[in-house]
This record gives sequence, structure tokens and C-alpha cells, in this order.
Amino acid sequence: MQVLRLARNRVSGTIPASMCLCKSLREVDLSCNMLYGSVPADIDKCMQLNMLILNHNRLSGDLPHTLLDCGLLSALGLKKNFFTAEQRKQMLLTLAPPAFREGRNVQNTQFPEIYDALGVPLG
Repeated sequence: MQVLRLARNRVSGTIPASMCLCKSLREVDLSCNMLYGSVPADIDKCMQLNMLILNHNRLSGDLPHTLLDCGLLSALGLKKNFFTAEQRKQMLLTLAPPAFREGRNVQNTQFPEIYDALGVPLG
């Protein structure tokens, strides 16, 4: 399986850790459901993952640092959950292009998508 799109399907419960066994998974959209709990720590096992959209759920807890090991990840949606603004901002700064982290004004096409999806306020 490469694509898992269950947005707006009234899915409830936690994100099963077994999802991370799908090593060829490229896109996951679980937005606008009733998911709670945390993002599975083994998310890095999805080595082909380039899109993870979890907006508008009830997710909370620490964001797993293993998310950063998903080297192809270019779209990450976390807004409208119970992650703290600081957690989202830290994830943004970690995933942002190096030029942004260093404070340079360089345009990058991936950055706005990640920035907007995290719901991190400007400033």
C-alpha cells in the first residue's frame, strides 16, 4: 500500500502502530477525524513517507523525533490537535530548509506547505 486517505471518515481511536509496518507508504491523510493519543514512535519505518496530514483530530503527547528520520517528508499537517505551539514550532524549525533555520531570506517551495500545515503563527 502506498496511499492511505481516510480524511473525514469519522475514524476514532488511536493511530495503530502497525501502520508503520507499511514500508512503501508514501501518503497518509487522516485529517478531520476523531483520532486521539500520539503519533506512533516507529513512524520512521515508513521510509518512503512524503506526506503525513493529521490536521483536525485530538492527537497529543510528544511528537516523535523519529518523524525527522522520514527523509522524504515534504508535507506535514499537525494543526488543530492538542500539540503545543512550542512542539509545532520546534518541528517546523527542524524540518525547514537550512537557509531558513539560519535566518536567510531564501524562497523554497516546500517551506510554505510545511509552515502552513503546522499552524505556527508568524513572528
